[in-house]
Amino acid sequence: MEGKGMAYEAYYAARDKIFDFINRDAFGPVCVDEVLHEPPLDTYVCGILWPKRSQELPEGIPSDQQHTEVKEKTPDFDFGGEIDEEQSDIIREANQFRPSVMAISFALPNQTSELKFSFSAGQYVHHDIPVKGKDYMLHEYSRVSLTTGSRSLLLRKNISKQELFDGKVLLQLVRRKEIDENTTLWTISFENTKTASKKEIAQNTAALFQCQLVLHGDFRPIDNSGRSSNNPERRKQDFLYRKTHSYAVGHGCSATWEANAVCVNEIRSTFLPRAAVSQMIAVTDNSLKCFRMSSWTNDKKEKSLVEMSIYLQKYAAWSENLQKQCDKVTDVYQTTAQDILSQIAECQERLHEGIELLRTNEVAWQAFCFMNKAMMRQSAKKRHQSEQTASWYPFQLCYVVMCIPDIVNLKSKWRNKVDLLWFPTGGGKTEAYLGVAAFTIFYRRLIRGEQGRGVTVLMRYTLRMLTAQQFERAAALICECELIRRQEKLSGGEISIGLWVGSDVTPNHVISDRDEVETAATILEKLKQNMIDEVKSSPVQLSACPYCNTPLLPGNAYEIKNKQFMAHCPNNQCPFHDNLPVVTVDDDIYDRRPTLLIGTIDKFARLAWEEKTEAIFAEDGIGYPPELLIQDELHLISGPLGSISGLYEIAIEKLCMKNGSQPKILASTATLCNASEQIQALYGRKPFQFPPSGFSADDSFFARTATKEERPERMYMGFCETGGSLPDAVVRTFGVVKFALQYLIKSGTDEQVVDQFWTNVGYFNSLKDLGSADTLIIDRVCAYAEGLRKHKFIKEANEVGMEPISKEYEYGELTSRKSTREITAIRNQLDQWHYPSTAALNYVLSSNMLSVGIDINRLGLMTVYGQPKATAEYIQATSRVGRSNPGMVIVLLHMLRSRDKSHYEQFQTYHQALNKMVEPTSVTPYACRTMDKALHAVFVILIRHQCPEFRSNRAAAMFRQNNASVQRIKQELIEMIKVRSAETVEYAEAILDDFIELWHEAAVNRSAHFQYQLLNKSENDTEALLIPAERSGNAIFPPTMNSMRNVDTQSGVFLKGRDKYEKIN
Repeated sequence: MEGKGMAYEAYYAARDKIFDFINRDAFGPVCVDEVLHEPPLDTYVCGILWPKRSQELPEGIPSDQQHTEVKEKTPDFDFGGEIDEEQSDIIREANQFRPSVMAISFALPNQTSELKFSFSAGQYVHHDIPVKGKDYMLHEYSRVSLTTGSRSLLLRKNISKQELFDGKVLLQLVRRKEIDENTTLWTISFENTKTASKKEIAQNTAALFQCQLVLHGDFRPIDNSGRSSNNPERRKQDFLYRKTHSYAVGHGCSATWEANAVCVNEIRSTFLPRAAVSQMIAVTDNSLKCFRMSSWTNDKKEKSLVEMSIYLQKYAAWSENLQKQCDKVTDVYQTTAQDILSQIAECQERLHEGIELLRTNEVAWQAFCFMNKAMMRQSAKKRHQSEQTASWYPFQLCYVVMCIPDIVNLKSKWRNKVDLLWFPTGGGKTEAYLGVAAFTIFYRRLIRGEQGRGVTVLMRYTLRMLTAQQFERAAALICECELIRRQEKLSGGEISIGLWVGSDVTPNHVISDRDEVETAATILEKLKQNMIDEVKSSPVQLSACPYCNTPLLPGNAYEIKNKQFMAHCPNNQCPFHDNLPVVTVDDDIYDRRPTLLIGTIDKFARLAWEEKTEAIFAEDGIGYPPELLIQDELHLISGPLGSISGLYEIAIEKLCMKNGSQPKILASTATLCNASEQIQALYGRKPFQFPPSGFSADDSFFARTATKEERPERMYMGFCETGGSLPDAVVRTFGVVKFALQYLIKSGTDEQVVDQFWTNVGYFNSLKDLGSADTLIIDRVCAYAEGLRKHKFIKEANEVGMEPISKEYEYGELTSRKSTREITAIRNQLDQWHYPSTAALNYVLSSNMLSVGIDINRLGLMTVYGQPKATAEYIQATSRVGRSNPGMVIVLLHMLRSRDKSHYEQFQTYHQALNKMVEPTSVTPYACRTMDKALHAVFVILIRHQCPEFRSNRAAAMFRQNNASVQRIKQELIEMIKVRSAETVEYAEAILDDFIELWHEAAVNRSAHFQYQLLNKSENDTEALLIPAERSGNAIFPPTMNSMRNVDTQSGVFLKGRDKYEKIN
């Protein structure tokens, strides 16, 4: 439940209490004058300056810690000059496993004469306490506070040194080279000079704890502000975040300052850095009723269109205000500012054209009304509100209106652009592009009549969990569309939705003569007998009716009828009691041709193998091919998967073309850098980003940064043990959180607030790390939490009457190791069971599967195990928590991993401009190795689908290289590659010529025993054109992928020769 009915303050207070316990447990002290009965080095793990000799590792240090720094590519700042040798040694000392040095780098104006600072720490003095009647002593450590108070340092020398606390600490201040003509970079360091033997007592008494540095001065930014990048996208990001600066970087610690301050006068060290990240909020306009979905009816047409025009006038006024600000923009950003204004002007032009088209085109108007009615009905049911209050966010409706001319006018000058919907995670992108999809469906039915049947919209995702979840969401809309079709008696048959994914999720066949093939029929029987564990995939993808929410069970809602897998609602009052318009089995998809087809992108590799896929593209002459392609989560189409899919896009686009008209392509993302390059590589088209940005990352007219009162802030906390391991950090943080939750419960905290942090979502970068953490949580977390209750926080536990912490817990996992059925069950458990139910999950450990596809509002706590390599993944994953109420993300970092260390030391800098930090994605569909792997498959797809004489399995033997259709398709394919990558055309043509020649020779020489693929084991004497990669062996034909998954498992090294690439074995 969202916290708007209950003030966010209660959630913020609970979150602060959790942090307080983590801080006191890891950094300390529990109290200022504390006396410890355990060694301090076993009690605290952060904010420690170790004695010198501690770098000779004592016995018992984990083997994985006894190594030097792991080098990785890191986003370190360029300070504008070299580091001198002495300062380099200091920074190196700060980065050791058990560092004796901490330092901060900062910048001051050249005319500054002094720097004010204060440094404090805690030292523990050992005492032997005799035990009466015993011949041994108890160890006791009492804390002594050390503080310099406020002091000043004169900035006269390049290197200044001072001894503090009777020589225990050495202060060094070093002048670095100038950042610019007015600013100099300085580094101040504090070193524990004491030495100690390896003995436990010596180590603990020589170490300094709770170290903290505070600096005062007129600080200047240390980043590259004001310097222009040659990359237009990077320059644009610099412009949008030009008012966001970095003022310090830590060495062996992190640095913090007042965020968003006009002048920074104080910098502090911190060992548990925190950064509050505000959410973007979609701007609304309650003064205009046109954003109510119920406003778009015939009797309100003119009024609604006038109000839309009024809204565009407001947009124009906002744009004019930006134009006036251009004079204040520095020269280095003038080109960027003008580019932004041009994009806004283009957006205005498109919106005006969309409104005018709705005013003058009666068919488009009618389709728009039907779309609004369908969206209104499903939105009202989803949110349990009246239809009259169901509304669009302005950016959603404007996106639909902007796209309408491209759907209606096949020759629109914008039809060939990819309209990229860029909006933060959870902001409502799905509703926007579903609105365009619904409009396209209705417009096609109205304009084409019976010929409007067939697949109209292709919607593609990368991950199976996301695909299945979006299928559920879209099914509700499609039911409303179908109901409107019935009521309005529209032609073209049933409006339906299909799920086209791998056989691990849904079966390929309804029935089969082959016993080894698992079919929908056999699976349904097992499900009816409750033999769930024997089912790998399932055609039962909906647990409730998407229209009325009646539960759908295998025994009462699904059946095999006329050799089709059919679903119906058991509620006899439901309009879909006889048949639900959902299709989940491949055979049925080819037969029924669902209007909206949702699939995983890798499934399209099947186009080369399965002749029945011609039905998707109406190649048999029945209806029209898809007219709208939607690619959600565009940032995931990268790397090997993106490169391979980029090649297949040529075939998909070609199959969607009819009478020379290209399909409209929409894409969406919340995190993307260099979108133009990626979209050009994938689709050979230029992008148009909606909404266009303004002159600041905080305001694009359609969206702005929310205050912490309007939308909950997400708090990120860095946790880095300087003397431990990440597994130790898992036990400590999970254990403290468990204790803190019990404390909140006993303190009388509201159940809704507790529930927000009840499920700790662990996010891991590898299954190996996840597996080891799994064991730790089972064995040690509860014991650690109980230890806190009995010892370190016994005072707090007694104050609230805390009982022993139960060892019982609910645990779940969201990884590729789990079946689709298990993943769905965990997702439902996460969503439906809340604290205080015993079924509410305490822990969910997940891989990158979680980074998309999980939209559960109650999740508010995540622990990230190591910094993810991609910022886009980091944003996507951590955005799964704290969506409706304040959230908390604990990032566990390793000091010996240079990437982790860099993010830790620059924690505030990184998090105050997360979207700016997103790295460019790499997509190379026309690299030689990519074309070697998949270009022949693209050619086979086009031959089979566009030449009826070559379509059937045995028709492979009919192929001839001099056939006119063969030469035409080859030439069209070459031309499409030329548009996308002219420099690789020659290599592509060579690959095609070689493959065509091989195919021709096999077809001529073995015509009676040659086909596309072997369908059963009895065809031993038959040669196949399509060879699966796992069976390629010594086949003369290149292997053909059945799926685009796992395309990066092995890489070869090649030398580029004059005529060809030679592989190095």
